[in-house]
Amino acid sequence: MKPDISRLFSTLKNHSFWQQAKKWIGYYWRVGFYWLKPRIEKYPRPAIAVSVGLMALMYVIGLYNLTGLGLFGRIPSGESLRQLENNQASEVIASDGSVMGRYYLQDRTDVDLQDLPQPLIDALIATEDARFYQHHGIDYQSMLRVIVKRGILRIKSAGGGSTLHQQLAKNIFSRKHYWFFSSVINKFREMHTAKELERTHTKNEILVKYLNTVPFSGNTFGIQAASLRFFSKSVNKLKVEEGAVLVGMLKGNSIYNPQRDPDGALARRNVVLSQMEKYGYLTEAQRDSLIARPLVTRYRTQQEAKARGAYILEKLRLEVADLVGKLEKPDGSRYNLYTDGLKIYSTLNRQMQQYAEQAFQEEMPKIQKYFEQDWKGKPTAGILGEPLIARCLARTPAYRHLKDQGFTQKQLDSAMRVPKPRMMFSWKGSQKKEISLRDSVIQMSLIMHGGLVAMDSKTGVIRAWVGGIDHTFFQYDQVTAQRQAGSVFKPILYATALNEGATPCTYFSNEPITHEEFGGWTPENADNQYGGEMTLVDALARSVNVVAARLIKYAEPRNVTQMAKAMGITSSLDPVPALALGAADVSLMEMTGAYCALANGGYRVKPRYLLRITDKEGRTLFEYEPEKEPSPQVLKDKFAAQICYMMIGVGNEGTARALHSRYNFKQDIACKTGTSQRQSDGWFIGALPDIVTGVRIGGSEPTIHFRTLSAGQGAATAVPIWANFMKKVLADPEFRTLGKGHFTLPSGDAMDELLCPPQNIPLYEDDFLQWYFQQQNGGSIPPAPQP
Repeated sequence: MKPDISRLFSTLKNHSFWQQAKKWIGYYWRVGFYWLKPRIEKYPRPAIAVSVGLMALMYVIGLYNLTGLGLFGRIPSGESLRQLENNQASEVIASDGSVMGRYYLQDRTDVDLQDLPQPLIDALIATEDARFYQHHGIDYQSMLRVIVKRGILRIKSAGGGSTLHQQLAKNIFSRKHYWFFSSVINKFREMHTAKELERTHTKNEILVKYLNTVPFSGNTFGIQAASLRFFSKSVNKLKVEEGAVLVGMLKGNSIYNPQRDPDGALARRNVVLSQMEKYGYLTEAQRDSLIARPLVTRYRTQQEAKARGAYILEKLRLEVADLVGKLEKPDGSRYNLYTDGLKIYSTLNRQMQQYAEQAFQEEMPKIQKYFEQDWKGKPTAGILGEPLIARCLARTPAYRHLKDQGFTQKQLDSAMRVPKPRMMFSWKGSQKKEISLRDSVIQMSLIMHGGLVAMDSKTGVIRAWVGGIDHTFFQYDQVTAQRQAGSVFKPILYATALNEGATPCTYFSNEPITHEEFGGWTPENADNQYGGEMTLVDALARSVNVVAARLIKYAEPRNVTQMAKAMGITSSLDPVPALALGAADVSLMEMTGAYCALANGGYRVKPRYLLRITDKEGRTLFEYEPEKEPSPQVLKDKFAAQICYMMIGVGNEGTARALHSRYNFKQDIACKTGTSQRQSDGWFIGALPDIVTGVRIGGSEPTIHFRTLSAGQGAATAVPIWANFMKKVLADPEFRTLGKGHFTLPSGDAMDELLCPPQNIPLYEDDFLQWYFQQQNGGSIPPAPQP
């Protein structure tokens, strides 16, 4: 950096420099002629040495003064220092007030004085600036000690002599490179800044600013971020010895990193504890007790810190960045998600989120194993198909880079087969593996994926969101991905049929049907069992496709699409008979929201996860405003109650009966399984009165599928994850009331319409229904409506 000569001359015009210069010149003149001259004549060699030393001192003092006058850049004023703000990470706050995630350029979150434990402050002062409360920004006594010990005696352990004020100046303003004496000039700039800090700040303010700006290893800045990184706890919960570890890192954040060198960090921690005893912050007994303790850290990598809720955090990141980027701060500039320390309040429940992610961690490796066993002995390339492999390869950065360089297709094919070290996903954590790009694409493509979303049935508030198995390797969010819904779409069809005049006990034929007007489409039952007639109650519980195909003819496809839209499905739906079997592509979010309307009495809900955004001063930038009008009732409460009770049959005696027989749920669960064509996706959506949770499991592409229905159906893939999650939730005292609610019992005629004559397999085990059947002695069969 060039000296700012114009700045210097400008300063000299308006400064008392000439008066100071006159005083110093006169002083040196008197010294030279009245003290030095006779001594030089008498002792020439020592006098010359002293003269040279004094000249050097004059040069240093002059350089110091010129630095202060702005020759090497403006020294920040006290006012600008007071207004100076750090870039702060924005935080996503869960419903319980805990921090779920952070967005930052530098990982930093400021804390206040009351958040800093006193032993941490004591450790800092004892180790870095023992005379902090005595000096005024520059500790001349320490500087002299360093000059003597390091400059003359060559003692390397003498320390640096910089005060916390000077270190803070260095943290705030990065050092610059000058043509000459860069280290000296930077030191002088920091000394001048330190004096301004002392003049305009209290000691406590300087301590807080220092601890909020000090760099640690990686991209971590500030004591709060370091505490979370190395001990997974907030700074106000640090123990004495843990605070000593972080203070010890200030001498060398890489050298004394407890993750990289625990022995070095332990030794440095003990030095800090000894310093605390030396300056009276600890007794000798306390020091010895703390030194005897082992070094215990709970390190949290950036990847691990982002793991919980990674997919919903990414969703929020994009949405909030766009929203606040359009808003102006009081100074007229735009808000920045990564630097302005925003607070983003979400509806997510941290504990539920943890349970959901644990369910995935525990169940997905089993599902992967079932998938591999299902295809055992079959060629891998045959599962994927060469066209899919080629498409996946073409999407990789390495492939595109080689193609941009002009590689021919033959050269590309050859390069794709060369083994190289690569980081690969595994169910036990990422692993480095020697593998070709082609084989890595094949291996990664054969991994099963899934999503889960849990929401309040009455408000649409989202409590948990798992968009995939590992956001580092797979960014595509399975909650918002659109896939064939399969039979989880059928409750919407059945609700439409009830709305159009059918009753739960209406009988429909289970004989095969062909829709000639739609290209001879002939639906098939999953179990290949046909014949006779069955009620809608039985057909829904057993997910009979042929009955659904007849039912959509009765309800009319256009009415079904209208009902789906009214319940919250926003994806494009074609009004065709195949819609009865869930042939439409919809997202897990949409389907779970639609089930909320069934669980809450027919009222549509709008899924939401963002409540409020505030800046670091507490000003509200965004706040969710409930709809002025109440949620529309899109389905009569009678029909909603009937559909829920029909879906309870799915869990009692239908395709999801494992909920009670294997997983021992005692609650009424209104639910439906679903399996898309060729077992590409397995679905399960289960509702308790106050919470609806949806799960979908499938490959990265619809062409990747299970070979057999028994292995790939929703009952085998999605139900286990749902059951694992809900078991954890209902076992938690905080959520136990969720399992004690009851669906609204249909009353009067609505209940009568549910009590169909007994069939071969009773669908309900409820004591009241059993009693009712006994009282009725059978009953007449309602006539089948004409399609």
